[in-house]
Amino acid sequence: MLSWSVWKSTSIMDRLVSTKPRNTIFSHSTLHRQGVPDAFVPIIKMRFSGIPLDISFARLALQRIPEDLTLSDDDILSQTDDISSRSLNGTRDAQAILRLIPSQTTFANALRAIKHWAKRRALYGKPVGFFNGIAWTIIVARVCQLYPNATSAVIVAAVFEFCQNHPWPEPVLLKHITPARPNIKVWNPKIDMQDRADRMPVITPAFPSKCVTHTVTESTQIVLIAELERGRLVRWVVQWRSSGEAVVVAE
Repeated sequence: MLSWSVWKSTSIMDRLVSTKPRNTIFSHSTLHRQGVPDAFVPIIKMRFSGIPLDISFARLALQRIPEDLTLSDDDILSQTDDISSRSLNGTRDAQAILRLIPSQTTFANALRAIKHWAKRRALYGKPVGFFNGIAWTIIVARVCQLYPNATSAVIVAAVFEFCQNHPWPEPVLLKHITPARPNIKVWNPKIDMQDRADRMPVITPAFPSKCVTHTVTESTQIVLIAELERGRLVRWVVQWRSSGEAVVVAE
């Protein structure tokens, strides 16, 4: 039995939850050629009404998938292996972030501007030692928590101030870290030397909490701080498109 978990992001559907083994799903006749089962997060590439989709797969050790399945329930992880846990946590983190911010509209507008800025300044990408999408998302969400009544433009300006003044390597957190469980590790620099080495830790909110910025090095941190100072000096304003959509731009 298959159950589709629908999540509003860049894809129409981006989570496939099943009771069947991973190799059974990826050898299915209509999915086999587009399956990427050996990826860090296994995905299925397909098209739906002409729209390209990347669907990650998670297997639950259940007899059947209940109709009222809730991915935000931490107990669901006891029914998965490490690979499926990574697959589920993309959705779990997104759901947690939206629950923890005061205004989704303000957050979305500010995040769009910050991501655009980071890509234009070549500061976007975990493999090259910078922040990836989830890292910038968590940082913007944290600033939204600190300034719950601010406009999107104020949030964007505050992101640069926040990142510059944050006492790194203190972690950026949206909530307290839920303690580890047997066989489920969480980010903990007190007992893990690798976690202790993180220079600019940004921690995911859903259990199990992970650092998404562990590839930041001394040199990329210097570049980030310098570019954040440059961004801090820019005046950011909200412009309204004819469609009624708010866009944050540099003045």
